[in-house]
Amino acid sequence: MDFAYFIMSCVLLHHVQGFSSTAALCDGTVAAPMLPSVSHRQSAMQSIRSAISTSRDAVTWSDLEAVLPSAGDRARTSGSTEQAETEVLFYRDRDGWCPECEQVWLALELKRVAYESVLTSTSTRGLSACVPPVSVGEGQVTPCLTVQGRQPVDGGGLSILRLMDTLFPETPRLWPPPAVTPAEVTTMVQAMERTLPGDARPCDRARFLYVSNRNVLPDPLPRHVFESVCDRIDLLLAKHDGPFFCGTQLSAADVAWAPYLERYAVMLPLLHEGLQLRRGRWAHLEHWYAAMDSVPVYACRIKGSEASWRKVLARPPWWPTGWAPPAWAKPKAHPNEHSAGGRSDELIASVSTDLWAEFARDRESVAATPALEAAAIITRNHAAIISDAERRQGSLSYGSASFMRDISCHEIDAALRSITALLIGAQEAQDCNHLVVAKVAAYLDERVCVPRDMGAPPAMEIHRLRLTLSEAT
Repeated sequence: MDFAYFIMSCVLLHHVQGFSSTAALCDGTVAAPMLPSVSHRQSAMQSIRSAISTSRDAVTWSDLEAVLPSAGDRARTSGSTEQAETEVLFYRDRDGWCPECEQVWLALELKRVAYESVLTSTSTRGLSACVPPVSVGEGQVTPCLTVQGRQPVDGGGLSILRLMDTLFPETPRLWPPPAVTPAEVTTMVQAMERTLPGDARPCDRARFLYVSNRNVLPDPLPRHVFESVCDRIDLLLAKHDGPFFCGTQLSAADVAWAPYLERYAVMLPLLHEGLQLRRGRWAHLEHWYAAMDSVPVYACRIKGSEASWRKVLARPPWWPTGWAPPAWAKPKAHPNEHSAGGRSDELIASVSTDLWAEFARDRESVAATPALEAAAIITRNHAAIISDAERRQGSLSYGSASFMRDISCHEIDAALRSITALLIGAQEAQDCNHLVVAKVAAYLDERVCVPRDMGAPPAMEIHRLRLTLSEAT
């Protein structure tokens, strides 16, 4: 396995041959930075435009930082000696693959708990990566919460989720929410064990999907098994009026189910052609998906994208080491090597302006728009991105490295500054070096994984820019 590691903010990003496997461009902490004043940002934006009119290469990272949030939702790595800025530490997997970590992450955000994420490395070799829990230190496992003055809280996502209303009594309740009984939530949570296939091969990255065997290329569970599972889920959702598992109120039951149903919506059609969960046969399930997409923090930060979940199935143990990615995971053929690839036929639906605004409200480290958020993430991590891109040049004949051949470090740096300027609206596409910038945008688009690096909306802005630049070359 070929690994390349680079630092993204204070978090390691590593890449497994064929696609980005783990990273975190930004994540977790709620500590609010001091932001530039509006007048300062306007002045800095004018300076950037003036610099661009003089020379495409004249804009500096300092110029760009002046118009962007000065810091983002950063996360510490396991073993860091940094002093925690909050009383609550949330230990979770660095990859963003673990469904139990996602349960706790979503609950913390819904309850608006001030916390700091500590991202942990997990094994990525064979089945050793598929046996939870993962040790992260002195008796801690992921997911794990440590609250100042209390013993660490672990034991799995559902165990932590059950305790969170007690741990944080002043926050919105999830087990149960208003007008719902605890028994109703418990019933829907317990139904997971009876509903999801229990004889599937165990793995956090793709749980409840494959036959439990040791084949080089694992066999997916039969189509009728998945159809039966979806039938039962649809019946569960039909028990109450409203789109959620307990009716009109989002509860811990939805938090518990979300990671698995999110993955199913993307992965089942890859395993069985035409097995679509979001349209057609399962109306209640379709309504649930739509309702979850209206939850700001889930849609804007925590929910994984289709492109990213495709990548999970294109790596070991689901796809053999050293094999070229499957047809549905690698970019499609196109006259231009830097043109949009595997995402062009499944664009992530844009969130509404109002939904992003609600997500960003009271989160001072989150930018006002998805495009500005993408620009801020690139700006904060530009040195590490450049280092990774340079290191990976020529390492693969497919995937993100193929876009970067014969591009110098200086050209990558200049292209990233152009991409950032384009995202913030300080530069027009016709003012940049199309060929190089388009290639770097394609590389960046291929490398980004959601939710590991950023939420789906800013990732979509990078993808849209890639399409724009591709069409112009």
